[in-house]
Amino acid sequence: MTRKEEVLAAFDEAWSDPICESLVLALDGVTEEMAAYQHSIYSEVEGEDSYPPAGTILWHLVHLAHCYRSYASAVTRRPAEPSEVSPPLASSLGEAILNLKRDRETFRNAIATVSEVQLDDKVFNYKTAAHLLRMSVRHDAWHAAQIAVVKRMYRMR
Repeated sequence: MTRKEEVLAAFDEAWSDPICESLVLALDGVTEEMAAYQHSIYSEVEGEDSYPPAGTILWHLVHLAHCYRSYASAVTRRPAEPSEVSPPLASSLGEAILNLKRDRETFRNAIATVSEVQLDDKVFNYKTAAHLLRMSVRHDAWHAAQIAVVKRMYRMR
């Protein structure tokens, strides 16, 4: 397996591994009410423009989609500064998930265009394209865990 194939496999598993620690598993059973739930520990966190309230599952989904947009631009424009991208608007869980899937696919497609040799290209604020891609897998896992915690806090409210 090539380095690029390995990174893409890890990226795909972070999305949908059926056994553990994937975004699909973290989102399993999430309802609209749960997605909008904000635990009191986040109630005084200042909101961000075009984002749902901090700490909500919706926030995590919009944040990830926004990051995918930025990462895709960074990979495509490497080594130049990526284009300024706005977060996707999402008024429902379904819309947030659709945006997430679309923007994730755009980023994956950008990754797929990078050759083995180009994995070592400088990418704006990241060491290399490979570094950015590996970091994105960790970032997905981080937010999947955060979503799992929000689900737990919602159930324990």
